[in-house]
Amino acid sequence: MVRQWQEPFYKNQYFHSSIEQGQPNFVTLANYHEIKGVNIENLLDLKESLELYKDYPNAILFNCLGIENDICYLRVNLGIATTLKSFITYKS
Repeated sequence: MVRQWQEPFYKNQYFHSSIEQGQPNFVTLANYHEIKGVNIENLLDLKESLELYKDYPNAILFNCLGIENDICYLRVNLGIATTLKSFITYKS
């Protein structure tokens, strides 16, 4: 998501880690730490996994694969990020 900020503020000078030589297997890392990990390759995978794991009682990592140069738009309005904690609930 950094790319969206680099375009307007840094005149398209991108600073990032290249994934051309590969990246960590986040699902394997999650599993190593006893966290369920699921690869998501498309919208259907996402919908099915969200439905399948909606009542999963423990932590879960969804590794969503995307196009490297695709733009991810913010889902939270700027300025209210600090109030997001009020939306997070924890099971006792």
